[in-house]
Amino acid sequence: MKTIQNLKVLLVLVIGIVFYACEDFIEVDLPQTQLTGVTVYQDEVTATAALSDIYARMRENGVISGNVDGLSMLMGLYTDDLNYFGSTASPMDSFYNHTVIPSNEYVLSLWANSYSQIYATNALLEGLLNSTEINGEIRNKLRGEALFIRAMLHFYLVNLYGDITYIISTDYQVNSSVSRMPLNVVYDRIIGDLQEAKELLPNNYPVQERVRVNKAVVQALLARVYLYQGQWSQAESEATDIINNSALYNI
Repeated sequence: MKTIQNLKVLLVLVIGIVFYACEDFIEVDLPQTQLTGVTVYQDEVTATAALSDIYARMRENGVISGNVDGLSMLMGLYTDDLNYFGSTASPMDSFYNHTVIPSNEYVLSLWANSYSQIYATNALLEGLLNSTEINGEIRNKLRGEALFIRAMLHFYLVNLYGDITYIISTDYQVNSSVSRMPLNVVYDRIIGDLQEAKELLPNNYPVQERVRVNKAVVQALLARVYLYQGQWSQAESEATDIINNSALYNI
């Protein structure tokens, strides 16, 4: 009997050692060639690279892309600014002949790519908020650009689809329960993001080539948003600031 009890104790010890060893085995170090989400926002270079990736995504896909599935091409066909001579089986033909339905692959692409870019922007904003390594000036610039991008994407979406959801989180539990918001609520959030971006960004462009956002770019979109809302004096004020900025622009 005592022998059986000893065997049971020994078995328990062996199982404990095995499980401990397995736990140690599955705890791996961070990958040498890849960055985890948290790590990206602990360094100025990688955080800037994350922002550049968002710019690249917008260039290739979504509402402001210059490609055939971008808004400029599709709306050009829809409003007869452009002529279409392609196949009637193409989703572009539906835009040209005003027979667009929700299942059109370009309609889905505009929606999905835009919200994917918004998600990436929110991830950047959340990462910057929790970062302890990026200094205040750099953080403010990156945050300002990200807020502008989020506002701009929602601006095009609300003008294209009407009532939409203004997404400000990466939390899937929060995002799974969101619903469409009235236009005035969406516009209030757009203006809020742009006003904060305006305060965070400097007059000078972040890089020599004007491929990223500065304060005047934010003001230009803000002026447009104010026009759409019938807020004439605010629109005039923002536009006048840009026109008077002779150090950067001239007519």
